[in-house]
Amino acid sequence: MISNAINRLKNDILNHPAAKYLLKTGEFLAWAFIFALAYSQSVFYTSNQNQYFLHGLAKAGFGYLREDWLANTQDPTPLFSLLVYLTYHLLRSEVVFYLYYPLVMGVYLYSIVGIVKQVIPGLVDSRVKTLAFYTLVVVIHSAAIRYLLLRGLGTNWEYLLEGGVAGQRLLGNVLQPSCFGVFLVFSIYLFLRGHPFWAVTAGVLAAAFHPTYLLSAAFLTTAYMLVTYLEHRDFRKPLYIGLLALLLVLPIVAYVYATFWGTDPAATAQARDVMANYRLPHHTWISQWFDLSVIVQVLLVLAALYILRKSRLFWIMLLPFLMVLALTLLQVFLQNDNLALLFPWRFSVVLVPLSTCIVTAGLLSKVFERLPSEPALLSNKQDKFLVGFCSVILLGLMIVGVFKFNLDLREKQSVSERAMMSFVAQIKSKGQSYLIPIKMQDFRLVTGAPVFIEYKSIPYTDREVLEWYSRILKASRFYRTTMPNTVCDLLARFAMDYGITHVVLENGYAEPPCLSGYRLYGDRYYTVYKLPYN
Repeated sequence: MISNAINRLKNDILNHPAAKYLLKTGEFLAWAFIFALAYSQSVFYTSNQNQYFLHGLAKAGFGYLREDWLANTQDPTPLFSLLVYLTYHLLRSEVVFYLYYPLVMGVYLYSIVGIVKQVIPGLVDSRVKTLAFYTLVVVIHSAAIRYLLLRGLGTNWEYLLEGGVAGQRLLGNVLQPSCFGVFLVFSIYLFLRGHPFWAVTAGVLAAAFHPTYLLSAAFLTTAYMLVTYLEHRDFRKPLYIGLLALLLVLPIVAYVYATFWGTDPAATAQARDVMANYRLPHHTWISQWFDLSVIVQVLLVLAALYILRKSRLFWIMLLPFLMVLALTLLQVFLQNDNLALLFPWRFSVVLVPLSTCIVTAGLLSKVFERLPSEPALLSNKQDKFLVGFCSVILLGLMIVGVFKFNLDLREKQSVSERAMMSFVAQIKSKGQSYLIPIKMQDFRLVTGAPVFIEYKSIPYTDREVLEWYSRILKASRFYRTTMPNTVCDLLARFAMDYGITHVVLENGYAEPPCLSGYRLYGDRYYTVYKLPYN
């Protein structure tokens, strides 16, 4: 009797709504943790983080970045900057940012698996099959697979299975606004679950974090409207879906239009030329990113569409795919900077990983179908073997991911400019501004000191883009100059026109006579001087 009572109590607890919610939350967090470790983040702050964290950190009082020119330009991603600002302002630590990304990845993984459950239900009709699929999804997105693709096939193949074309992707190694494109995948999941209005909201949320997803959200909304009409043969509900999307997206469109549309047609055209043809050709020039790896990705999408031909997901993927294809071909003929900067192929960041997982799920489902039926006892042994095998694979991928993070950390700490930047971080003070080599992208967020300009981080309004380009040309000219008197003249001009107080020179650069006696730091790579003109 006692054991029966205990079992009833146990069942009552487990069946309680609060307990079910806690179990599901725990499962979500566990898989998010596994996925994030296997995927592997890069060390803060890396690559695009130097741009997208700048506005938020500056407003939160990180170093003296409020005095940096770029930090005072118009913010292209204000919602992400608000998240950065609140986090650093309240906690004064970057550690929490490492925790945000697993949650974002968790939304992505949850959505991918949820979509597969809707379109290939036989694959997840048991916990063992579900575990097998989860494992394969983690494998596809793991740092280990990316390393093998990179080493075996080359740079353009590294993100073959989970990245889009033109060097764009949902996830990637760093937390940045584009990562919130996972809400586009979540949007598809919500629609398949019968929640079209929440699906539209999720799509708009992705665009709120990164406005370049506006076109992708529009593709999805159009697909939802079409599917809804085909299923109900009634224009009213599709119309409501479109109106809700329009209502939600209006603030984003208004902000983008008011802030970035441009004030002078000539300046706008020149700025877009700089962005499309100087700064972002790897994203905008089809000739730069179209290769065999893109053809393989297109074949993956076509294979997924074939698998989904009788599913609701078919039209949700087909319509955006056709739109992406049509606009890409249009750009091939027009070579238009405005169209290129809309990145009409950006929705590939959703199509490719979703297609990869659909194809994987379809193949795995066929494997399970072909397995012979076994007696219960033998079947139980097979299940235990599969659980053990998947656990070993997941553990191995997590170890590789952690190893990659540690490797990135060691590499970042051993870069040639690290010691110099540590020195600047210690001596920086209010009113300082540094002239640095334009490819030294980490300087701002490592030191907390304002800089004249660097190449990686960019503004987006027309006049600010032109100012950025002008500064790039001036800094490039300075670092190419070898005549001592010309160097001194240029430094005097930087100090007078832009308030530059310090300059970083690479060793091998002869000390200009005007800087003699003003050296603050030197190692075998770099030297830091205080300018004598302030």
